[in-house]
Amino acid sequence: MTKASKKIARLMIANRGEICRRVAITAQEMGIETVTILEDPLPKEYLAPHIDQFVKPIRPSNQIFLDIEQLVELTLAAGCDALHPGFGFLSENNEFALACQKAGILCVGPNP
Repeated sequence: MTKASKKIARLMIANRGEICRRVAITAQEMGIETVTILEDPLPKEYLAPHIDQFVKPIRPSNQIFLDIEQLVELTLAAGCDALHPGFGFLSENNEFALACQKAGILCVGPNP
């Protein structure tokens, strides 16, 4: 099965704020469940309607959205089959794409 032909059922969005919201809205329109990481005690009001599940980090990290190992762990633990890196450092990171591939997760972005 090629990357383009795989149907995503549940998507981890590894970003915050407006980027997360826009990815989530598009995913919802496509019938894809959405998950993201909750950094604060309560989800942001503008995110809550668009995210099906918020997960807390497994271990403390001041740069959770750059912690490739933890992002893959959280994605698997949340039952997601795909991981969207948002727009930033991970979106073109070869190590990130390889870690997703190794874990059997579809990386929504450039392949390694």
